[in-house]
Amino acid sequence: MSDLDTKDREPDDSRDETRESSPAPRSDEASDLGRKAAGAVAGGASAAGRTLREGYSAMADVHRAAREHSAARSSLEELRRETEERQAELAHREDVEGRYDELVAELEGRIKDAEDELSATEGRIAELEGERDDLSAQLKEMKERHEREIRPYRELMESAQGRAEDAAKLLSEAKRSAKNAETQLNGLTERRDSRISALNRSAENSKARLEELNSNLERIKADPDAKPEAAGEVEAAIMTEQAHLEEAQRKVDEVADEMKRSVDSAQTHLWTQRKSVEEAERANDAAKAEAQIRREDHDKMRQDAETDEAVLDNAIIEREMGLRDANKERDAISERLEADRAELDDARDIHATPERTRQVRDQIVENQASMEAKQREVDDLAATERSLRESTRGQRGAFMCVVVAAALVVVLLVWLIFLR
Repeated sequence: MSDLDTKDREPDDSRDETRESSPAPRSDEASDLGRKAAGAVAGGASAAGRTLREGYSAMADVHRAAREHSAARSSLEELRRETEERQAELAHREDVEGRYDELVAELEGRIKDAEDELSATEGRIAELEGERDDLSAQLKEMKERHEREIRPYRELMESAQGRAEDAAKLLSEAKRSAKNAETQLNGLTERRDSRISALNRSAENSKARLEELNSNLERIKADPDAKPEAAGEVEAAIMTEQAHLEEAQRKVDEVADEMKRSVDSAQTHLWTQRKSVEEAERANDAAKAEAQIRREDHDKMRQDAETDEAVLDNAIIEREMGLRDANKERDAISERLEADRAELDDARDIHATPERTRQVRDQIVENQASMEAKQREVDDLAATERSLRESTRGQRGAFMCVVVAAALVVVLLVWLIFLR
């Protein structure tokens, strides 16, 4: 459609050229530049597409060649392993056939010896198990007997220990009572001394006042100018003070007697409590000594019993260790016997199947021929892969450059979108 439009416009352009002198050539030049730019873009896109197609095809071809080469190598290795296994099998079969009679005689002798050793070891195991069981039964019976013998000593020990604990408690109580009695006596003594001291001070004060009154009376009597009634007043005061003094002295004696009875009673109580402490100490010492003796008797019985039990226990351990070693020896003999029997069965099977030997030999020859052919195939595939890699290096490099460039463009576009 663009061609028809161009043809239709050609006459108009020619007429326009006759009418206009300068603007027409400038418009034609712009059109030519646009067509060239479009053609360049189209050509670049076409070239890029062709580069991608060729590069992708080259990458695929190289990958396919590498995969075929690797598969061929794996097949060759598998064939080589199979051939080595067959060669080992053939060597074994030929070795057995070469010394069959000697090998069978040797294996039969080893099997006979191993069977004899196994029988002897199993007999020793049965013997050790019987001894162990007998010793275990003896140990059980011994422990029961020891328990019966020790039980009375344990009961005596526990009873003596209980009495010792009770005696210790009684001693503690007696000491506490004695301490209380001593405290009570000290309190009574201090109170007695305090009361008597106070009464004595009161009596002394009365004596001092009485002496002062007597002195005043003498002065009054000696003074002619003194009033007659003054002497009477002093004499009355003297009589009052004398009565007060006598009352104080009476109270001193009364309090002394009263407190003496209380202190004597407290001293008697303290003496009684101290006697109780002495008796409790003797009882406690006796109970402790008895508990110690009972404990020593019990411990000696227990130690003797444990010593006897340890002898049997050690004997049982020795049998257990012997059984462990014998079982290990039996397992080793059984393993060796099983291996010898398997080897003898294998030798007899090889001797009875010579066709299998021929089959293995023929298979080895076939495998060797197959290996030679497979090796040639591997060499050819390797050469093809190298040649293909060298011939397509440029195409694959261009493909990778285009892919990297496209990835960069995508990253740039994403970055610009996020910047908005």
